[in-house]
Amino acid sequence: MVPDEDLAEELEAQEQQQLATVVSNMSPEEKERVAVQAEALQREQDAQVDPSCLPSLSVSDIDPTITPVRHEMSSFTSGKAAESKIRLRKQPFDSNGVVYARLRLDARHVSAHLRPYLPLLCKVLGSVGAAEQDFREQSRQIEQTCGDISVSLSRFPSRFADSSQVHDGIVFRTYALARNFDKSLSLLKDIICSPRLHDVQRLRTLIGITAQTMSTSLTRRGHAIALSDAMASVNYFNEMSNESSGLPQVKFMQNLAKAGEEGAALASERLIELAHELLTLHAATQASPDQLIGSASLVDGVPVRELDFEYARQQVLVTADERLLDPAHNSLENLLNELPLSRESVYPLRSNVAEGFVAANSSQNRYLAMSTNGIYFCAQSQATFPMHDPRTPVLHVLANILSSCYLHREVREKGGAYGASCVVRNGALGMSSFYDPNTDATLAAFDGALQWAAAGQFEDRDLDEAKLSMFADIDAPETPSSVGTGEWIRGLSVESRQEFRSKLLQCGRDDVAELAQHLVESRDQDGAVHTSILGSDLNEEFAQREGWSFENLGSHLDGDQSV
Repeated sequence: MVPDEDLAEELEAQEQQQLATVVSNMSPEEKERVAVQAEALQREQDAQVDPSCLPSLSVSDIDPTITPVRHEMSSFTSGKAAESKIRLRKQPFDSNGVVYARLRLDARHVSAHLRPYLPLLCKVLGSVGAAEQDFREQSRQIEQTCGDISVSLSRFPSRFADSSQVHDGIVFRTYALARNFDKSLSLLKDIICSPRLHDVQRLRTLIGITAQTMSTSLTRRGHAIALSDAMASVNYFNEMSNESSGLPQVKFMQNLAKAGEEGAALASERLIELAHELLTLHAATQASPDQLIGSASLVDGVPVRELDFEYARQQVLVTADERLLDPAHNSLENLLNELPLSRESVYPLRSNVAEGFVAANSSQNRYLAMSTNGIYFCAQSQATFPMHDPRTPVLHVLANILSSCYLHREVREKGGAYGASCVVRNGALGMSSFYDPNTDATLAAFDGALQWAAAGQFEDRDLDEAKLSMFADIDAPETPSSVGTGEWIRGLSVESRQEFRSKLLQCGRDDVAELAQHLVESRDQDGAVHTSILGSDLNEEFAQREGWSFENLGSHLDGDQSV
């Protein structure tokens, strides 16, 4: 099948012809009635909606106190698990006899040339076979033994530094009935210790499937791709996130897939090298966390006090019925003692620091052209402040208000886009539109959003609705597989979560308006507002615009067609 490059124009011409036919057959009275209806619709869209007649919750119904997840931190007492000082978080939870376990391995020491392969390693582990089992037998064993064995990339900013430092790692996750838990960990041990990454033909198949999935999902994820691209210029964390999950990763996988067997062979070599560096335990330093964090000494030029020593350790999380936790503890200790251990300590280990990264101090505007049948995905971002800043809770409230009260009306209802939103992502505020017929009108709405909030043009009820929406997510019921994972993976304390919750509840209209005004002024001062549009390759107007770069991704995402 070959895409019709003229399809969008033909459909537009057909629509215009149909409209012209309808208009020509209308009487003057009918035309007048349509004009009156259009004016009424415009007034209805501009009018303030009064939802007070509907039953609703109020902010006073929200519990001001956080409910901590009951847990116990434990250490392992023998073998490699003890030598590497791995910490175990045990969570008693009614799980109906199922044991849930997660193991996180640190990835901050991985060599730079192997980092692009981290997402691919997560995708293929568990799908290429392990030890004596090919991928078919491995799949059968997993299906018969446990619910699943999955691997995912874990990335978030350091708790001890700003957004220029990043924690990288991968998380293994499995769950099984208690009677099958040891068998599940045996399969996990084979995946970590003996993945069949030398199977070039299997890797070629998986690379092809992954590349095709990424390519076909671009329009479905267009708003996320554009937003990730716009935020990449703000700080190092967002640049790294874009490299691993945005357009650069799509291009990377496409290039591997196009290289065929040669690309798969190269990937096999790199993945084997990466597995050797990453899939191992590391001996821990003998110094105490307090000594290291409180020290004024430097590690590779970075003050040790900025290092998250506790998080530099590998970690394990287990959730199960209370009676099953001690047996699970022993099973996990046995697993860890069978994993490879590097005697050369890599700790204390600094976070990945933005070496060579310089945040853009002027606007970066990019148009990414591909076949989208005349629709656009618009995104805009600007720098804010690190996640530990006391203004962060107010920033989240502001983003929620902008999404539901301003962007929804201006971009979706008036502009005709399928959707629009505003999000906060580690040191950046971003706005995006989804399946949008417009570009300039949407960008104008983005530009006016903060000014609208700074002028206080939202109601008290809008503020309450924003808080209720946020707490609906914060206080959502947790399943045994997800309970406590946010605290565990990010190292968040109960105190920090309570502080965030309290500031959300205390946030007032003046706080939101003042922060919006501060962001408006920062936009005017440094001009560092970054815009990305993923849109039709038939629209080459942006190639001629001053201050814009135009990149034609092409039907196969060749990636190097800059104009």
